[in-house]
Amino acid sequence: MEREAKTKMVQPIMSSLFTQHPSTMFIDLALERSNGENTSGGVFSVGEHDLRFANVSGTPCNTPAVIPLDARHEQHVRQWKGKSYPQSDVEGTQRGQAITLIDSLAYIPSDAVDGIYSVIEGAVHVNTKDQDSWYVRCISQANLSFIFGSDIHPVNLMELTTPVTITDDGKQYSLS
Repeated sequence: MEREAKTKMVQPIMSSLFTQHPSTMFIDLALERSNGENTSGGVFSVGEHDLRFANVSGTPCNTPAVIPLDARHEQHVRQWKGKSYPQSDVEGTQRGQAITLIDSLAYIPSDAVDGIYSVIEGAVHVNTKDQDSWYVRCISQANLSFIFGSDIHPVNLMELTTPVTITDDGKQYSLS
């Protein structure tokens, strides 16, 4: 009994919730683009659907890729247009562990950001003491994937951007 209690106590919280309530073994994550405010309208729910998206629950599910977290299957390549970029580590994370950030914003190392956006035609990098941003024309195209073992995970770069309109010399431009 004590061993069983100890085993259950060390399970991740989501695993424990799903074990206690097997009929609700799903999560919904609805992300919403932020307009720069402190909070945005995203929803994270366990075992229930946001009423605004309840109709989605009857559609076929996308089976998520399962990425084993051991030394043989950690992310080993980050490539952009055939060029590899160095990996970074989160201090204090032990080998074989992963850190997940559930947020509607994107956080990747600055060397990866520079590698991605510097090769897009017309991209402009603004780097001052108050700002470090890349501006890309909305019609620009890019292709980015992260590779874990033999699994390729494409990223839609428009999800990493915030469209803005700027005026320069009386002429308006839409940028991402």
